[in-house]
Amino acid sequence: MEAAGDEVLSALTRENGKLAVQLSGKLCAKYPKASYPKILEQYVRFRLNGNVVTGNESLEQLLAKCGVPSDLRSLELMHRFRLELAQPDRALEAYKAAMQKYPSAEIGYAWFGKSIEDSNYRNMAQSAFQLRRWSQDPRMIQFWYALSTVASLKLQPGQLSTKERLLNATLAYKSIESLKPFRSDQETVIFCHVCEICENKSQVIVDELLPRFLKGTEKGFSVDLYLKNFLITHLTKLEDHVNLVEVCKRLLTLLDDFGLLTQFIESSKILNLPRKEVEAIIKARDSRNHRLAHVRLDSVYDGSVSNGALDFYLEKFHDKPCCVPDLEHYKEKLPSELIEQSFRKLESGLMHDCNYSRLTDVNGIELFIILFAKYKRTLDEKLKTDYSPCSYFILKIVESLINDTNYTFENALTSIAILEQYQTLDPYNFDTRVWLVVLYNHLGCPSLAFGHYAQLKVKNLQLETVDFLMTTRYASLFPVKDHPFFEHLAAGSNVYESIDNLPRFVQIAFERQSYGKILGMLELHDKLARSTGRWSKQGERLLQARLFNDKRSGLLKNLHESWRQLSLYNLNYGISLEDCKLIELNDNRDFSVLGPMLKNCTTVTAYLKQDNAAVLAASLREMMLGTSGVNELSISIDQILQQHGCALTAQMTASEAWGFEVARIVYESQSNSAKTPELLTKLRARPGVQLNGWLLCHDYHTQLATLKSLDQLKRIKDPELKGFIKSQLRLLREKGPLLFEDYISTISAAKPNISILEKLRLDQYDLEIAKNVQTIFKVARNL
Repeated sequence: MEAAGDEVLSALTRENGKLAVQLSGKLCAKYPKASYPKILEQYVRFRLNGNVVTGNESLEQLLAKCGVPSDLRSLELMHRFRLELAQPDRALEAYKAAMQKYPSAEIGYAWFGKSIEDSNYRNMAQSAFQLRRWSQDPRMIQFWYALSTVASLKLQPGQLSTKERLLNATLAYKSIESLKPFRSDQETVIFCHVCEICENKSQVIVDELLPRFLKGTEKGFSVDLYLKNFLITHLTKLEDHVNLVEVCKRLLTLLDDFGLLTQFIESSKILNLPRKEVEAIIKARDSRNHRLAHVRLDSVYDGSVSNGALDFYLEKFHDKPCCVPDLEHYKEKLPSELIEQSFRKLESGLMHDCNYSRLTDVNGIELFIILFAKYKRTLDEKLKTDYSPCSYFILKIVESLINDTNYTFENALTSIAILEQYQTLDPYNFDTRVWLVVLYNHLGCPSLAFGHYAQLKVKNLQLETVDFLMTTRYASLFPVKDHPFFEHLAAGSNVYESIDNLPRFVQIAFERQSYGKILGMLELHDKLARSTGRWSKQGERLLQARLFNDKRSGLLKNLHESWRQLSLYNLNYGISLEDCKLIELNDNRDFSVLGPMLKNCTTVTAYLKQDNAAVLAASLREMMLGTSGVNELSISIDQILQQHGCALTAQMTASEAWGFEVARIVYESQSNSAKTPELLTKLRARPGVQLNGWLLCHDYHTQLATLKSLDQLKRIKDPELKGFIKSQLRLLREKGPLLFEDYISTISAAKPNISILEKLRLDQYDLEIAKNVQTIFKVARNL
């Protein structure tokens, strides 16, 4: 039966509906009493019909007649069926019903595993609660239940009412307390998590952990960092500063931990312990943390930082990269005069001057030109793979040229000339190369940008946080198919596909009783499953397919499946369209890689400005243009358009907003032929194409993709509308090349500021920007 069922599903995947019907019919005839063939037959009919209402009615009638299925294959198919019927809230209903009617370890484990896949932590707890009665290791399953309850209450509190949260927390606490004494630190960690979801259990955590931290022998004592954090957190919550001091003193003999030093100092102050006694503990070790603790001690005991404490720290770290991040926390208590006095006492040098500049916020392009010229020779002396602090001086010079107040086209070219030559001297410098990526993309030269981006060697999960520098709006900015950039995109897709296997590793962690990292793994899975970057790339890939007239059916199918999963995950986190809440994404983009320049260089970073609503809207646009008759998607699309239409386009460019509105009207015209005049009006309101930079490429290709898609839509029958679309498409194709040629002429005529390059002792630099834009122009001309 299993092989025959796979054949039916394979036929559906190949869109061979006739064969799927024949095979499912044969399967029903061969196994007339089995549940799976009957459910499969209904599923095939639904897939061919596409009507959600009819599909749901047929399924309910079948279940009323045949009852709850008990085999795992039927339960798996029911889960899939419910999702495609736009019933994510009922996806796990069959597992729950089967466990109640046919309780077994097999069904319980399957329910638990499927709950992890769905990120439904409430069902994880419910399945574990019932599973413990049928498992061969009920003690282990009780820990599963407790940790699942913690996940539900900490990560998805919106699933439960206040009374349910209180009841679940109480049950989990009673369940796990009965298992004392705990056999491992892992079990104790779960106990502490459970106590945290209960009210007023801080003392219970302290009573459990404090004896082992105070009474263990030096030789046999080991520190579990999870338990250490629990103890410090809850002693602080209880304001038990006597024990805080004792625990910190004990742990500081084993750990060089600035957090412990800070807590020790603050608790000692509250207890009015003599300063000398505190200093004696701090002086026990001579390290970065302990030297910085003297600054903290002054700050807490005196409300200011003394020359002595600052001098003691700077003595070792005035010329180290850690200096600025360490002291920035105390800037309000460190006047510039004090910093200046302390730095003057120490030997000057590259890192010394760089740290001093950053701590005192000195400004002025001339100063940084002088500093770079002074230390340029050090670039020849350092190891090739080391970063040079000279990059700070260079970036301050670049910032003064391209900030929103001083930005000009000439300044942008000058900045690129400076950065390109600096990069040859400091080839592994991340900070300067990032800004080359940004500036080239800003000017509409994505191929040059990618040449530098590839040198950053971004891989694995870094793709999720840094890839946005290249992939934001890539379909309209980089419309070239045969390029290494698209191999890079494929590598990013592989990362997301591998992360989809994370629920299986979570289940393995449960089975091996490695509980410590499970909550973090669940959070990681959610961050990437609902990732802004992931959804941005998905929408861009479909836009690119429309631009190049590529086949889109497979891409749309993947998008529909992803949308169902996204709706499911959001529902489990308490976000439902029924409650007028817009589906949420997790924005994992790390804008901090752009450093402090991000704040006042928004002109050159404008191409990166895209919020979660705009990313969602891009996928909605593709579904609206390509999903006529997919009813369950139509329901969610309609709800989003009605509830959040304006929010979706708030941070779009003019061309993006126009393209989205055109897609919306086309979508709505499927059920309302009176929309034709509205569509004609919107097409006449097509915004102008910007004349230079990234917006020229973006506007042209976005509008071109929209008009090409409309020109190919067979359901547009109105002769006037069809004629107008063709005329607009022809007009855009005629005008676009002229705009590109004008921009190329502008670039070719512009030159970097030679005066600044000479002051930096850099050469004149031949930029390849015009040549790169010419490549994009050739592609645009052929589309």
